[in-house]
Amino acid sequence: MFAQTIAENGIFELGGERLRVESSSVLPRPVSDATGFVLLKSKPYLDIYASIAAGEKPKTLLELGVFQGGGYVFLDKLLNPEKMSAVELAAKPVEPLVDYVKRTPGRSVHFGTSQSDEAALNRIVDEEFGGRLDMVVDDASHMYEHTKKSFEILFPKLRPGGLYILEDWAWAHHPNYQSPDHAWHKHTSFSQLLFELTALMGSTALMTEMKILKPLVAIRKNPNCPPITGNIWDMVRLRGREMAPV
Repeated sequence: MFAQTIAENGIFELGGERLRVESSSVLPRPVSDATGFVLLKSKPYLDIYASIAAGEKPKTLLELGVFQGGGYVFLDKLLNPEKMSAVELAAKPVEPLVDYVKRTPGRSVHFGTSQSDEAALNRIVDEEFGGRLDMVVDDASHMYEHTKKSFEILFPKLRPGGLYILEDWAWAHHPNYQSPDHAWHKHTSFSQLLFELTALMGSTALMTEMKILKPLVAIRKNPNCPPITGNIWDMVRLRGREMAPV
């Protein structure tokens, strides 16, 4: 359980930084300012990450998607990696996060960068992390195609025994997303990727665990996993059948 006390206004402190829990449904979208870094994570998320932190000591951590920087600061203070970086599609920098990165050694963030930008992701892992990637937290687009591409790029680089986390996988099954008029209705569901990952785990020895929780999925890379070459999706065995999209 997450031990810090969260005030009625959503504010709490962690590692000397003030964070402000906000709802993702609030419009206009809240911004980080002097009152704290906006954190779009409910108490169940915080509890899950506190449990993860009890058993994980990553030296390097890559976050995909930062929004207003609250998740970045929360993960940094909770997990205390030696080095941390992130990519964010929005080109406009979040100034409180830029300031945080400047005053915190071993930290970086890349705005205007897609989670599926292979060259950028490779550069971060190879140059900023020295080739070592211990943990990935994907809280970016939540779109099937981009999320799958990120996994395809980064999972082979994840160290054996490392952890790959996918947030908000269940959006397509929420009542608010069922209308044909919804902007995301035409998109393939995020959960489609979970079916494919299950088939990948069953077909190979790349993963030892895929823990599916309501807010997120945590995937453990096999500690004995050999170097991965080629496209991981080519390793899936489906008996010659096609997997129908959801």
